[in-house]
Amino acid sequence: MQSLLLLLLLAVTSVFYAQNGPAGVGNNSTNRFWQDATRINQNNNTLISSWNNNGGNSLNPSQSNSSYRPKLLTNNINSIYSSVSFDGTNDRLRIENTSDINSGSNIQRTFFIVFTTESNVSTRQIVYEEGGTIRGFNFYLLNEKLYCGAWNRNNDGVGAPWNFKSVNTPVLPNTTYVLSFIYKGNNSITGNIECYLNGDLFGTITGVGRIYNHNRGLMGCKEQDTHYENGTSSGTGHYFKGSISEFIHYNYPVNSAQRIIVNNYLAAKYNLTLAANDLFTQDIPSNGNYDHEVAGIGRISSSDLHNDAKGSGIVRVLNPTGLGNNEFLIWGHNNGEQQAINLTDVPSGVKARFDRVWRVSERNSTNTNSVNVGNIDMRWDLNGLGSITASDLRLLIDKNNNGNFIDDTPISGAVHLGGGIYEFTNIPGGLAGIQNEKRFTLGTINKDQTPLPIELVYFTAILNEKKTVNLEWQTASERNNDFFTVEKSIHGSYWDSITTVDGAGSSSCVRNYSTTDFNPHMGISYYRLKQTDFNGEFEYSSIRSVNLKLSDEEELKVYPNPTQEMITVNGSAEELSFIKLINVQGKDVGKTLNFEKTDESILFIDLSSLSNGVYFLKTRTKVSRIVKN
Repeated sequence: MQSLLLLLLLAVTSVFYAQNGPAGVGNNSTNRFWQDATRINQNNNTLISSWNNNGGNSLNPSQSNSSYRPKLLTNNINSIYSSVSFDGTNDRLRIENTSDINSGSNIQRTFFIVFTTESNVSTRQIVYEEGGTIRGFNFYLLNEKLYCGAWNRNNDGVGAPWNFKSVNTPVLPNTTYVLSFIYKGNNSITGNIECYLNGDLFGTITGVGRIYNHNRGLMGCKEQDTHYENGTSSGTGHYFKGSISEFIHYNYPVNSAQRIIVNNYLAAKYNLTLAANDLFTQDIPSNGNYDHEVAGIGRISSSDLHNDAKGSGIVRVLNPTGLGNNEFLIWGHNNGEQQAINLTDVPSGVKARFDRVWRVSERNSTNTNSVNVGNIDMRWDLNGLGSITASDLRLLIDKNNNGNFIDDTPISGAVHLGGGIYEFTNIPGGLAGIQNEKRFTLGTINKDQTPLPIELVYFTAILNEKKTVNLEWQTASERNNDFFTVEKSIHGSYWDSITTVDGAGSSSCVRNYSTTDFNPHMGISYYRLKQTDFNGEFEYSSIRSVNLKLSDEEELKVYPNPTQEMITVNGSAEELSFIKLINVQGKDVGKTLNFEKTDESILFIDLSSLSNGVYFLKTRTKVSRIVKN
């Protein structure tokens, strides 16, 4: 009986404690920091006071001084993903004292950082650092190289001291990279730190022990002091001029299989080509751009593997029966709508399927051959999709790989595990099922048998002349409907609540509802309706969007003006399609200046090399007077 209870407990624990960290590696207990710029729900070019942590630690990197805050650049990488831009002057974000970063002593951890350089990679710039001259880690740019350093120079106890050591590798201007830093210290000071750039091992720091209590973590510069390849350095400075898109921290050294999986997730997301182990190839345009919420399982050896992954998406894969050495199965989706709205491309007997489709790469670790990891179990997190009957669900696999599901045989047998999780077990690999380059999605055979809690007639979002958004919806009937929540997003992926509106409980007559968003995002705002039952079950409507455009008067902004050095030009992509800077004699002086365009609507121009005086900035339809003093 005790054994049976233990097995049941393990099964329930497995349902609710999936590997939901980045790429399906880790969970809140091990993935302690996870900063993703795309999850910052702010307007483009706005200051960031706090960068929300999606990991297990409650701290957020933050900045209380508004003069030191970096800016959010939305949709500037791969057309949908965002970054946090540091100005190279005084921007920084702090991670205050925590045992995960600097308090106590640490012997193991892992960092992944996605960062983008700008035109200057020669002067010393701190991307991330923690500690001081006695103990710490740092990642910095200098002389067109990226350096990674580590040290604990004081005899603090077991595993110390060990002197500053660093490794470096070349970097280019205006380029996005992913850094992997895997710290494997020990008490005998014989540990090491592996450093990878875009998946390629560029250096191993040896003779590494423990790192003891030191100063807090910092993105974008050093505060007080640090240690470099040429000795100690005091004071605040060495500001980073570039951006960080994602910052990931684990409290243990990830194994090689996990490192490869996380790197493939980041490469797909940020449109990078890995120098080694670039296994997920479904992210390129010719394969359909399945760039999103990539996760995977894999194995290097019997002691170096990762065989259970979910990530931030709704698909979890586990229990592969034939996962061999140097084999990986990695999947991502096309960012289609996660609702059963496709009524045409469905096989016989299936009434509708998700518009969202997933595609897999099943390859060896060098990406030279396809492999077969055997049969797998697949779990779907269907929370938020209303009441579901498991027997209505069908797994659809594009077995002939022609891009359609209408000619495929649906797979039944889903079981509800509780908590909104539904599982298909023993899905075959190879030609009969999941295989390299194949697509899959989820369908239903009976939309009527799985009734929606409300019958929604329409949901609309309309921008009015006051630049607010009218949100209206109508129901034909309601069943146990407690309340509605109107949610808004700047990306269509991560959502904030605007307001809640009481439902009618149960009703068989037409009812109308409305509310107003008085603060829509500049540009596109996405809206959806969340309906919640009295029993806590909920579902979402289809997504609506509005586009708040700049008026003619607002179409171009140039600031600060007057200026001593840098100006920012903010306007529409069309207006900035032509730009020239001329002096009062009509000479084009912009040819010698650095024009830095972070996205289609923001341009930075460095005027520090120009003489003081009046200049004119000509764009497609406008001329702006600028004073340099």
